[in-house]
Amino acid sequence: LLTSLQSSADRLKLLMADDEETPLHAAACWVRTESVKMILDSLTPDHQIQIMSVQDWDGETAVQIAERRGHTNTVRVLSEYQQRADNLMRGEYSKF
Repeated sequence: LLTSLQSSADRLKLLMADDEETPLHAAACWVRTESVKMILDSLTPDHQIQIMSVQDWDGETAVQIAERRGHTNTVRVLSEYQQRADNLMRGEYSKF
């Protein structure tokens, strides 16, 4: 479904349909690292930053959920995507 949507903005709108939890939160919670990558790869860097900053009903972002649950690989992936998106938004390029 995500890849069938035309724009990153459309994908972000779908992913953030629930104001309190996104599919990124669920993927981080249940150690679905490949799903985390798929979700983030479907978005532009500015939209990646937006969805990674969404807090669930407990006030946690996806990376905070993964950290709390001890999902170190998922934390690493989320952190890498965050860093890359931040760099791209600043006009820098950092390959990971």
